[in-house]
Amino acid sequence: MRIELYFSPWCTACGSRSLRDGESGNNRWIDVTKHLEAAARLRITRLPALVIDGRVVAQGPQALARLRTLAEAGSGAA
Repeated sequence: MRIELYFSPWCTACGSRSLRDGESGNNRWIDVTKHLEAAARLRITRLPALVIDGRVVAQGPQALARLRTLAEAGSGAA
């Protein structure tokens, strides 16, 4: 499963650095200010935006909540 979180450095709703520190392997944080075309292609209208396997699954505060849920599920499986 490939997980991407589109964010902006100025976005206060985009979460803490601690979540970004979990970036690895198939998980990526993507700065929309540097990747505008990709965000437009995905029709991202709110930040942060959670994309799983190329599909937008959540935007806005719900994206971080969903990302936390995925992270907790992943750490429980280890």
